[in-house]
Amino acid sequence: DHGPAAGEDASSQERQALEDAEETITVSMTCQTASVNKFLAGGVVRVRLPAGSTVGVLRHVLIFDLPPEARVLVQRPGEDIVALPDSDPVPEKVNVTDFKGRRSFYMLFSDRECLEALGIMRSYFQRPEAQRRLDALQTMAGDNDAMFNAHLSGLLIKEVYPTMIRRFDLPGDETGGARLIMEGLGMDGRRFDGYFGWEQLEYKLLIVTTWHEAEALMRNKRGVAGAEHFWRELEGRKFSMRVAFEDSLLAQAAAEAAARAEAGAGAASQEQERAEEEAEPVVEAEAERVP
Repeated sequence: DHGPAAGEDASSQERQALEDAEETITVSMTCQTASVNKFLAGGVVRVRLPAGSTVGVLRHVLIFDLPPEARVLVQRPGEDIVALPDSDPVPEKVNVTDFKGRRSFYMLFSDRECLEALGIMRSYFQRPEAQRRLDALQTMAGDNDAMFNAHLSGLLIKEVYPTMIRRFDLPGDETGGARLIMEGLGMDGRRFDGYFGWEQLEYKLLIVTTWHEAEALMRNKRGVAGAEHFWRELEGRKFSMRVAFEDSLLAQAAAEAAARAEAGAGAASQEQERAEEEAEPVVEAEAERVP
């Protein structure tokens, strides 16, 4: 297999997946700029994240505007201001140092939101009229993929992203929502970074399958290649997890068999000892009868 199978019972899986809606949190950051050693007056930046996100996830979303040496600070009741490690859950109000950004809103969709957003994109391009528009764009661009992708971006900004912005209650921006939507989807790898268990891995594969279907409908070669790359990566993780699980079952079965064998050997030894003890008086009696 070279990629996710199109239509792989996606609709029923999506309905089940969407029933488990993830909540989001909005983190309010008071930002100290990198150039001026003070916190911006009224310079609160909002960052929308999946519930349960860590400080590390916050840094990942702000990766281009928050350098590694920047600190994420919080003042807990009755305590001094402390710097939070990346492994800590991110609170809803923080101060950050060395902030380089100029935007007031950043985001990362939850997995559920990401799946729904990709579904909106896929649904639009499943329409015959959308495919006719792509036919016209492809005729206009010829073999020039860069020109085709530029026209495709314009079509997304005009026809698709506004639906997503309304659906997820997002602020507009100067890119017509393109930057915010792409950032929120996190398909540059952020969506698939880190460790996750079996069920979440299956969900990630569903996201990649939907992404692949949407990109194929859009005729976006780069997007299709990206989806196939992450599909192979996740399938590799799935295989490794399955092998590790099977190995653990085999090890457990071997340990249980060894324990049973040891218990059986112990029981046989005890039985032999009892037989020898019972035989001793008989041997002694026989010996006494010998003249």
